[in-house]
Amino acid sequence: MALTKSEWSRTYPRGALRGVLSDAAKTVPEAKRTPSLMACLAEKILALAADGQENPIDLRRRAIEKVRESCPDCCACHGLQAARNSGHSQEKL
Repeated sequence: MALTKSEWSRTYPRGALRGVLSDAAKTVPEAKRTPSLMACLAEKILALAADGQENPIDLRRRAIEKVRESCPDCCACHGLQAARNSGHSQEKL
């Protein structure tokens, strides 16, 4: 069952979702944080939240995984792969 607008707002305050996006972006080198990468991460975070993912840590981790899975040939995703492979990622996947 889909959440109503008021249920959505109580469950996922705008600031909390922004925090998840900010934390996810920190796993990528600053030079690789393109607008397309940020949009892709935001889209994945919102989709996962809409599916009922509530834990911010799991939400961040799953969003990063979804970006990597959904567009492996994209330059923005390459930024995620590079961060993961270079050991600069704060994410433990």
